Amino acid sequence: MRLWPVAKGILLGLLLLGAFGAMCFGAVYLVIGVLWEKAVGLVALAGGFRAAILFLDLVWERPPHLSKRPWERPWEDDESVE
Repeated sequence: MRLWPVAKGILLGLLLLGAFGAMCFGAVYLVIGVLWEKAVGLVALAGGFRAAILFLDLVWERPPHLSKRPWERPWEDDESVE
């Protein structure tokens, strides 16, 4: 049994839980915090969204709608698939 798929699954699960937790923490602090807590909440909320995007990039290996150049699709240029 290879350990990399198991480790990748665990790390991706932790990343997703961390992203969800950061977004919840940020949203709560934006609503009920004082000024400096609102700033921390905004940073946590933005960081949680970035972590969720990173999760999707790692799981689906950067889908075209998140790519910097979505018009370049190397899997469509593959000559062996016919």
